[in-house]
Amino acid sequence: MSLAGLPEGVEAVSYGDPAENQFYLSNGFIHRQGPKVQAVSISGNSTLIVQPAQGYTFMYDISTNRYVAVKLYDQAKGLTATFSVTTSNDEATVRNNVAKLPGFQDIQG
Repeated sequence: MSLAGLPEGVEAVSYGDPAENQFYLSNGFIHRQGPKVQAVSISGNSTLIVQPAQGYTFMYDISTNRYVAVKLYDQAKGLTATFSVTTSNDEATVRNNVAKLPGFQDIQG
């Protein structure tokens, strides 16, 4: 279903009551229907059920407490970062925290 004004990466599926784990749009934000949370219809209208558009996925952003549409890459993308540290504590902090990042593979130096 094509609707003007949807956020980039979001595609309309239908109007209705979203089932558990379906995504819906409310007040311009993407939400995921949970087992105990009821979707709220705006002005008595049915809720707009959405899904990621082709080439996108929905990811939860803890900093905003919302789901966002993010573009998927066709292939993994390599990134290189350089850190300058002046203490052993800074070095340990960088090593420990970088290893926790998604896609981490290696740290040298």
